[in-house]
Amino acid sequence: MDTANNTFPALQFPASELSAFAVTMGVFTISLKNGKLVQFKPHNVQTFYEWLIAHGVRDIKEDERAKEKPPDNTKSGGWKALFKYKHKNKNHE
Repeated sequence: MDTANNTFPALQFPASELSAFAVTMGVFTISLKNGKLVQFKPHNVQTFYEWLIAHGVRDIKEDERAKEKPPDNTKSGGWKALFKYKHKNKNHE
């Protein structure tokens, strides 16, 4: 791995051109900053994954996992806020 030039062996794009990625069965689908998609199958999946993360390339699956987290109801009033919302809607029907 050539970290000085932000390149990875056999990958024809430097890290600075990579936007985001997803990996399935050892094949990386990489979104380039110019909007194109490329696929890359490294010899060592873990090493390549770590290289991407070290260079700030966004893992799309991590973004999806973050979106799946339940909302923090402590800031919105919890279940009581849901009841108030439903109650208001019933009065306006």
